[in-house]
Amino acid sequence: MASQLGAPVTLPQARRPTAATSLTGRTVSLVHLAPNHAESLFANVGGSREPNASAWTYMLDGPYPDHLAFRTAIQEKFNSADPLFFAIIGKPGGMAGNSTTTADQVLGYVALMCIEPEHLRLEIGHVLFSPSMQRTTAATEAIFLLLNHAFETLGYRRVEWRANALNERSRRAALRFGFVFEGIFRQHEIWKGRNWDTVWLSLLKDEWEGKHIKKSFELWLQPTNFDKDGRQKRTLGDIRAELAPG
Repeated sequence: MASQLGAPVTLPQARRPTAATSLTGRTVSLVHLAPNHAESLFANVGGSREPNASAWTYMLDGPYPDHLAFRTAIQEKFNSADPLFFAIIGKPGGMAGNSTTTADQVLGYVALMCIEPEHLRLEIGHVLFSPSMQRTTAATEAIFLLLNHAFETLGYRRVEWRANALNERSRRAALRFGFVFEGIFRQHEIWKGRNWDTVWLSLLKDEWEGKHIKKSFELWLQPTNFDKDGRQKRTLGDIRAELAPG
């Protein structure tokens, strides 16, 4: 009986993301996270008080009660090539109608990590959205910009998303973005002295195009999909369902 093998892959090796990358959308821009972002970012996610402290519940580090420790952590992230961290810079009016957002406000950060160009895969991780950014247009667009960059510019065929199995918000967000649940690694890791069961999800280039994931993001992000108060008219899931063949 002949051995069975996977289908041959003829795609060229993907390119590594670089610190020079700058991604610009309607509500946010993503640039390499740098020490000069620390002050603005600390105002949105730093300290020991709520709601900022809760933003770190499922992060691998933090929370940071003082500026010095936070600046040190940002410096370490700046020096890292994998994970490669991006600061999320808000644009005026980009927070689902929040007019207080300024062009220089750092709303959070996110990273491309576990980068394996030879296997055409990488991961979106270290997702830290400030409380004011969570559940906003800016949060969705930040993920769209990274996905589009990974698939369209860098040439990856698989983008992964993982989370603590108890982190229902992260799991729901990934499914909303079009990621597919793959399973749970039980007792996978230990962070901050606690058990960590890891949920794995992924999105493939074929799904990005063939299942209209990209198109649904683009239609959802259109200004015409929001009322004067920044509320969505159609959900991302509804748009994706409308685009689905058959």
